[in-house]
Amino acid sequence: MKKIYLFLIQTLVVLCFFFAMSCEKPKNNQPPTCSIANPANNAQFYLDESISVTVIAKDQDGKITEVQLYVDDAIHSTKTTSPYNFTINAGTLSPGTHTLKAVTKDNEGATGEFSAVIEILSKGNKAPACIIMYPVNNAEFNTDESILVTVVAEDEDGYIAEVQLYVDNVGHSIKTSYPYNFTINPGELSSGTHTLRAVAKDNDGANGESTVVIEINQPNIGIESPDFVTFSDERIPGSWQATAWYVDNYVGYDDIYSLRTTTNNTAVVANKTGTSNINFVEFYLKGSGTVYFYMDGSISKVCALENNWVKYGFYFEEGLHTFEWKFSKGIEVNLDAIRFKKETELAVGIYYKGEIIAYLDNTNQHGLIAAPYDLSEAQWYKSYMVTGATGTTVGTGQSNTTQIVQAQGLGFYAAKLCDDLVLNSYSDWFLPSKDELNFLYQNRNLIGGFTVYYYWSSSEYDAYFAWSQNFSDGIQYFNGNKFSSIWGVRAVRTF
Repeated sequence: MKKIYLFLIQTLVVLCFFFAMSCEKPKNNQPPTCSIANPANNAQFYLDESISVTVIAKDQDGKITEVQLYVDDAIHSTKTTSPYNFTINAGTLSPGTHTLKAVTKDNEGATGEFSAVIEILSKGNKAPACIIMYPVNNAEFNTDESILVTVVAEDEDGYIAEVQLYVDNVGHSIKTSYPYNFTINPGELSSGTHTLRAVAKDNDGANGESTVVIEINQPNIGIESPDFVTFSDERIPGSWQATAWYVDNYVGYDDIYSLRTTTNNTAVVANKTGTSNINFVEFYLKGSGTVYFYMDGSISKVCALENNWVKYGFYFEEGLHTFEWKFSKGIEVNLDAIRFKKETELAVGIYYKGEIIAYLDNTNQHGLIAAPYDLSEAQWYKSYMVTGATGTTVGTGQSNTTQIVQAQGLGFYAAKLCDDLVLNSYSDWFLPSKDELNFLYQNRNLIGGFTVYYYWSSSEYDAYFAWSQNFSDGIQYFNGNKFSSIWGVRAVRTF
């Protein structure tokens, strides 16, 4: 009997266990999760772009059956298998903000969603940059001179289709390829002031332009040259008080030149006959303003005047030449103690292989040559980025410039202006490094032409700043803001 009771009890326990199991609550389905991995929230796109949308969807207790993409609550497309990638043609959307929403569904019908906002921009064509690098504003020429006009034009969102030169608003000539150099022949312009206007047109028809005013004068022919001429009543340093124009072998050199003056404060040294072995001219300047010195029509020296007498000089190639200096009317200029001579040693400040020696290494055979004038005032660049142009020592300016241009491409900025420069048939100009720029400052009076306080180097400090130098006190700064600082640019090359 006990066995029967024991069997019944065990049976009852088993039945209770199965009854309890059958009464357990059903397991809940967990909804899937999703996120939009690309594009980022608040990303911007132009109308001519394709927008790639990447959705990440997961379900921890089942599987994903579909992912739907909505644009502004309207369904765009559906994916049923991974990867969940979608493409939207931005041109189908209006300019402004739009909401992207991804909705994922699992095998039991549960859903999850994620949203991001994007902005569609109307891509406007940016006008090209255009600047007349030469001649400078208010430059003066004679009617018997050729005038070389050099234009720099860049288009950051396309390309330059043409550059047209206008003289007094009348079309003169057109260039459709780089370099954009124009020549105004002797006799083309009458005496008086004339306006030169360069207009650069890009591939989308946008224009950029630059204007300078020049003055054309009649040369005074036939004025005989004395052997000794002074141009100032003021006295100069004692060792130079007896020095002025030397002509007709006065100092024992074959300096066969004559002097002729014009009424517009321009003097020209013109060749007479014979062959000259003179290769150096030196002089003193004092006053206010800027004086431009030319050799055979090309700028060889730009001198920013000071209140005290400053000695200048520069080399030129041996041979017969025309030498002249020009300055705008209305400024005070004292020019004195000029002489031509033969120099055989290289030195800072002399004309050599293209322009002015700005620095010599310890061999006195190699160094830096500087352009005779500032190219422009410009940004280091228009945005913030790391270019890797971190070299600061002498010899790193060229590699810095190459890295900057490769990283930043087209545009109107300091390194690109130097990289594009073609002067006296040389095209290997670059923006000097921090230490190279310091040599330009140290020798600024011998080099000449520095017209602003701050100048850029090619040495980068970080994504936001680059090294610069104050040419009034020589202090170098690493906080030059690449984007907002508009500072001077002077190109150099090595020899």
